[in-house]
Amino acid sequence: MQNIFLVASGKGGVGKSSLTAFLGRALVKLNKRVLLIDLDIALRSLDLILGVTEKCVYDWGDVLEGRAMPEQAVVKGENGNPDLLCAPVRSSSAIDAAGLLLIIQSIKDNYDYIFLDAPAGLGVMLSIGAAVANKAIVVATPDEVCVRSAGVAADKIRSFGFNGEIRLVINRYRKKESKKGMLLNADTVIDKTYVQLIGIVPEDSLIAFHSVKSAFGFVGPASKAFMRIAKRLEGEQIPLKFTKL
Repeated sequence: MQNIFLVASGKGGVGKSSLTAFLGRALVKLNKRVLLIDLDIALRSLDLILGVTEKCVYDWGDVLEGRAMPEQAVVKGENGNPDLLCAPVRSSSAIDAAGLLLIIQSIKDNYDYIFLDAPAGLGVMLSIGAAVANKAIVVATPDEVCVRSAGVAADKIRSFGFNGEIRLVINRYRKKESKKGMLLNADTVIDKTYVQLIGIVPEDSLIAFHSVKSAFGFVGPASKAFMRIAKRLEGEQIPLKFTKL
């Protein structure tokens, strides 16, 4: 499998987990088999975003410690959701890259895409994610602090010996504010992160509402942007200019 993506950001609060969930949903709409793996130990959120918390009986920590098989821990997606493997609620000495890789190797043939949602920052789970992924997406909002941290995160991923392609998603983009100089424009974000752009997601107030609702029926501007990114991952040639959004 060539589509194991690490999704990362330097700073928290950029909408990385929401992007992971909605991008997974967009690919499901394209009839792709998608698994999300939450790497944010203790602070996991994908189960909440997908609305499947009550179904998370096991997590990948249980698999590593022998309490469950991978297929038991995977929460099957319904209503347009991707499948989910929840993060452990606490850290453990059993958690390492080799163990996570074994889990992925055992189930990867069931999926077209696997997304590893890393916690914000530059900690150990970022290194573990980089060790098992073959591609990466760095998420940044168009402000100086988040853009700098996104660039640092991309450099950190490369420092782990990561040889896969790294792509940038600019999230919560506000065109008017960027034009006025209140936020950075897309070209500046690309220049400051040194990462090739794959998508721009506009600010959309519907995201919070649809995070815990059915994946169907979400037709806001962000939803359209997620679908464009999904199609680019599938190899379609879709213009990246924000004026086309």
